[in-house]
Amino acid sequence: AIAWLQSLSRLPAGSCVLTGVPDIHELENVTLEGYIDWFQLVVKLILEKLPEQSRAIFMQTDVKVTKDGSHGQKAKSGSYWQWLDKAHIAILAASQVPGVRLLWHRIIFSGQLTGGGRSGFSAGYTHYFCFSNDDCDESLDRGFPDVIRKGVSTWTSGAGVNAVELACSYLKSCGCRIVVDPFCGEGAVLAVANALQLEALGVEQSQKRARQARNLDGQALLKADRE
Repeated sequence: AIAWLQSLSRLPAGSCVLTGVPDIHELENVTLEGYIDWFQLVVKLILEKLPEQSRAIFMQTDVKVTKDGSHGQKAKSGSYWQWLDKAHIAILAASQVPGVRLLWHRIIFSGQLTGGGRSGFSAGYTHYFCFSNDDCDESLDRGFPDVIRKGVSTWTSGAGVNAVELACSYLKSCGCRIVVDPFCGEGAVLAVANALQLEALGVEQSQKRARQARNLDGQALLKADRE
């Protein structure tokens, strides 16, 4: 995804980004400091490649990491060294991109009131935040609740269908015609975007997940989420 983004002068006109930057445990042999640098590089790259009058929405779950950068199943102990606040480091990265501002910041609720999230090393919520490079004020009436139900997901760490539907509908109301997910995984973002009559463009390193993304039925996901 990074090489693909770097090869572009800009993303297609009329496109917006809806994505989640991969977590620290998804990278090989990276330290905590190395991951923070990499994460910020990715956020800046996405924002720099936005076309004019566009938006980028990120879905990021905070994690707790050990001193050696381990997280989740790779962590050996029952303690951690640092809470990694993804929204904070993303906002710091965005502040280095001229003309980009934080437009809103919401929370996706996993549905679990107990601590620990999907594992003892993950938060039970996900940051949902939007950056814009346009020159228009944001209407107070356009948007959705500050705390959002996640909804059905295709895998434990995947994007929730309810949250994705709200974001895609929002982007469509802003004039977006193409939803881009540079880290599309099993393709929930792409499938829901297509179900809402938007074009979708995704990049995925795993061939298995890329095949799943091509075949995922957005209408079926929306139906399952509403049942």
